[in-house]
Amino acid sequence: MEGEKKVPEISSEVLENMINRVSETNKVVYADLSPQQSSLFMLTYIEGSNSYLLLDIPQSAINAIMVSKSKDSGLGQTGESYLVGADFLMRSSSRFKENVTLLQSVKNESVINGLNGFSGKAFVQDYRSVSYLSAYGPFRQNDLNWIILAEMDEHEAMIPVDSIRNSILLISVIISASIFLFAIFAARKIVIPLKRLQKASEQIGSGNFDIRLNVSSSDEIGVLTKTFNRMTSQLIAQKIELESEKTKRFNALIDGQEIERRRLSRDLHDSLGQSLLAINLKLEQATHQPCNKNNQLLAETQRLLLKTINEIRQITANLLPPVLEVFGLEQACLTLCKETSTHSTTLFEFQSQDIPDNINEKTQVYIYRIAQEAINNIVKHAKASRADVTMYAYENDLYVSFVDNGKGFDS
Repeated sequence: MEGEKKVPEISSEVLENMINRVSETNKVVYADLSPQQSSLFMLTYIEGSNSYLLLDIPQSAINAIMVSKSKDSGLGQTGESYLVGADFLMRSSSRFKENVTLLQSVKNESVINGLNGFSGKAFVQDYRSVSYLSAYGPFRQNDLNWIILAEMDEHEAMIPVDSIRNSILLISVIISASIFLFAIFAARKIVIPLKRLQKASEQIGSGNFDIRLNVSSSDEIGVLTKTFNRMTSQLIAQKIELESEKTKRFNALIDGQEIERRRLSRDLHDSLGQSLLAINLKLEQATHQPCNKNNQLLAETQRLLLKTINEIRQITANLLPPVLEVFGLEQACLTLCKETSTHSTTLFEFQSQDIPDNINEKTQVYIYRIAQEAINNIVKHAKASRADVTMYAYENDLYVSFVDNGKGFDS
């Protein structure tokens, strides 16, 4: 009759078994799909009415929930979701196969893990022997033990991952290129000023100090450039100072030579010149005197010649004392003090200790000239009756001191 409700197709044996289980457990019990019944039945007891409520979920309703062929379902072109029972048989239809409910066996890693109560995902071979990415989880309701699975072809499932990987690779390449370009720019910013400093240093090494570099930054390179400019300025100042000192030394050398020439000229004029003139006069007198007086003139002339010879020796000794060349610095200074004491009113005492024998000749001459000048200054200006000259060596240095009891000077 039209409008008549369809009675659930459940056998009396299954129904009786469900009632007994409800009575024992006081819970909702299920009757799984089977070849004999195409619906899932749920039975529960209604308290106070002494009656039971039986719910019929037909297979078509289950398929309507589980099976979708739309691309908007989120499963793409190769994905599907389905149910598997504890007997490894499918409880819902397939997207790609017809009439597989309770006929198609699915026994793989995902199903086994799900039946053991685990949830997860894995790459498995599905019931069509195709490699799939499978997400699984248990679907348990009291005595109902099913597994729900959602699967997609491995290639299609990896498309987003591959896309993300490609995007990451592209971004990595872009970042790497940016870092490389930045490194080149930063390196040029550092290397170019350093090369300028190198070239400028080479020019300074060749003697060109008139170099100034522009300071284009305030970082370490800029500080280094400023330091370099200060260094060149100091080198220029030192060069000017050295040139000035060189000029002064050269002038002092010329002046010293000129003073020595004048002193030698005075000695020759005042001493030797007068002596030779006197000898010449004596010889002229001898030519005009009788023979009995020539012997006296010759004796006087001989005395003048001896005096002249001694003066020549004295002048020669002042220029380069033979005792310095023959016996060394220590004996030369001792002789200088003795001779000065003999010809002046000042008594010079000389003491020495540990004077090395390997002092080169030029250094000996310099030290002797210093001592000679100091002793002459004491004789001329100190008005001293006694002076002590001490010479000693310590490590690699030679010390000479001059102490007198004269009038001194205002320092």
